[in-house]
Amino acid sequence: MKLSTKVTGALIALSATALLQAAPVAAASTGTVNYDQGATTVWTSPTTGQTAKSYVQNGQTLQLVQSQNVWGTTWYQTSSGGWIPETYLKLGTTTNQTTTAGNITVSYSGGAITKWTSPQATAVKGYLSNGETVGYVKKSAEADGNWYQLTDGSWVSEQHTTIVAGNKQTTATTTTAAQTTTPATTQAETAVQAPTQQAPATQTPTYSTNNTYPWGQCTYYVKSVAPWVGNYWGNGNQWGASAAAAGFRVDNQPAAGAVISFAGGQMIGSWQADPTYGHVAYVQSYDAATNSVTITQGGMGFDNPTGPNTQVLNNASQFTYIHG
Repeated sequence: MKLSTKVTGALIALSATALLQAAPVAAASTGTVNYDQGATTVWTSPTTGQTAKSYVQNGQTLQLVQSQNVWGTTWYQTSSGGWIPETYLKLGTTTNQTTTAGNITVSYSGGAITKWTSPQATAVKGYLSNGETVGYVKKSAEADGNWYQLTDGSWVSEQHTTIVAGNKQTTATTTTAAQTTTPATTQAETAVQAPTQQAPATQTPTYSTNNTYPWGQCTYYVKSVAPWVGNYWGNGNQWGASAAAAGFRVDNQPAAGAVISFAGGQMIGSWQADPTYGHVAYVQSYDAATNSVTITQGGMGFDNPTGPNTQVLNNASQFTYIHG
């Protein structure tokens, strides 16, 4: 039997013995997450039978205790016991010194707020969770209010934040070169966004009712009308994989009450889903005779970002559906 050596979102279901290609290798003491398209999954194991343990965001520094080579990929174990592939980490010696003008604390009980690439909110750079505090370097007065540039170059609106201004400070962040010693300190991993890889095993569905998606996004609307949807499922085009990993049924069978997920760049009637983030909507009804669905949706591209914005789609069986 010939096995494919290409490994994508989920690990191939082989035995742990077959997957292990080398003995454990020495681990660096720290690693900084370098994936900027959402959150990265920290897994319970680098081999088979793994499930998502937590999620980490771009720029977060993790304490690493050991590493292991699995099917040609080096996996690092964090100090909290989870595993993350080297692909999403930056190792080695880096020093970054930034002078901050103050701090911003998120005070939005509805969930996370969006970090943008500019005050014009042209593209999403990441998210900040309620209660999270970060430093900012400058303030800009825009037509829609004050915006603050954070130390990572992203921008956030003053809305849903508490600003502590005037406390100038210099913060230095240093990661050391690869070592074999176990670090004494631990940085907790937090769930900030959806997994970026698909879990390999079907699980029992888990339900969460609070809405941590950014206000005004399509994901926020769908979570508000379908509370069974999980938090941190990621961008719209990631929801199918995230839902399947959480144990939900995902297929191409339209049904009222299901969530419909669109791939990046997929046509949605007469318009196109974002090529990077895709789109999600809620299925209000399904007409089997015409193979059409009536959906409601939200998003910043609509006159009513929080929805509902209604649309009828033909050829309904071509889309991806998540069933609660």
